[in-house]
Amino acid sequence: MSFLQKIEGYYNKIKKTNALGVLFVDAFALVIGIINGFFLPKVFSIEGFAVFKAFSLYTVYAVIFSMGLSDGLYIIYGGKDKDKIDPAELKAYYFFMLKLQLLVFTVLLIFSIAVIRDKAFTFFTFFVLPLQVIHFFRLYFRAPGELASYARAQGFVCLLEFLDTILVVWVLKSQNPDLFIILKIINHFLLAAVLSGLLLLGTRNVKPLKFDAKSHFKVMKTGIYTLCADTLALLIFSIDRWFIFFAFDKITFAWYSFAVSIMNIFLMMIVSFMNMLYSYMSKTARNLAVRKKIYRTVFILSSIFPFCYFLIKPIITHFLPLYAESLSVLWILMLGLPFVSVLNIFYINLYKATGRVLPYLKKMLVILLAAVLLNSVAAFVVKSPRAISFAMLATYGVWIAYFGRDVAFKQKCES
Repeated sequence: MSFLQKIEGYYNKIKKTNALGVLFVDAFALVIGIINGFFLPKVFSIEGFAVFKAFSLYTVYAVIFSMGLSDGLYIIYGGKDKDKIDPAELKAYYFFMLKLQLLVFTVLLIFSIAVIRDKAFTFFTFFVLPLQVIHFFRLYFRAPGELASYARAQGFVCLLEFLDTILVVWVLKSQNPDLFIILKIINHFLLAAVLSGLLLLGTRNVKPLKFDAKSHFKVMKTGIYTLCADTLALLIFSIDRWFIFFAFDKITFAWYSFAVSIMNIFLMMIVSFMNMLYSYMSKTARNLAVRKKIYRTVFILSSIFPFCYFLIKPIITHFLPLYAESLSVLWILMLGLPFVSVLNIFYINLYKATGRVLPYLKKMLVILLAAVLLNSVAAFVVKSPRAISFAMLATYGVWIAYFGRDVAFKQKCES
């Protein structure tokens, strides 16, 4: 059976499940991403857009505050039927998660008022709590394969954000991003309340189990390595914006972040299409021939998108002239799309599929060091945003070369 036939067979299996609902929601999220990517910078002032992108940059790291609890439950419940998950146990973990997140919120709020004193970070502080509750349920739905519930939760957020965009962009035409951010936070509180209410209503006659601290920390320890490694990956992928944020002015941060958001639209297209192969890749991770074909498929498909720069350039020039300077880095960032795609879809997932999370974490620390060094030279020696985008391109090259030369990893996969 050829590789394409295997993929077709896997796709036919997807059609028999609720996974198509997830793909539809991903497509809807992509459309919203495109609309926001072009219309929010058109409506917001460039300073306001900088605040919004600073808030967005902070939210990338909100997942850290799960402390490994949700990730640990995802690993423990993964592959189990929903009927075999003890509702008393789930309810106990839910209440512990809620107490943990209230503590996190209190610490972040004090830190925001006393130390940071930044509007974007204050918004982020209020965003973490509902996001963590939603993250808990998202992973709970995905673990036993409850894709319909997962799709509904994702779709609810997407729909509300779409309505927010219509209100802010076309009705109010507000140049201030505060309203859009506040609405985004309210949306997440609404979904968190709905999901929590459904759990509590469905288990109203169930008394939560009593766990000691050791039991909770055991679950957190299960997911902490994966959480740390994924956090490092997020940090590396966004480290250029941190250097722009601290080394340059807000205007530069705004147009550079705009360039990154345009690149991310194309990345969403690739990831949304290829994510349905992850289960197939997990089952065939040790087959060298299949791995090579998946690698080539991802690289070839993602190599098409850098050419889209020539389609985007006139749109930005005429529709968003204030962000025309972003074109000086956008073409460099888009050249990195094939590398970012291979790293996101292939290498990172493959380390997880083969259970090599700790080696993955150690290697991410090495790549982080390389990224910091390269971006430091670009920001403080060359002192150029374009140099920072080239530093990111070099980081991706080092990353792929370092992962690709992992002999032990190859032997593990081939055995």
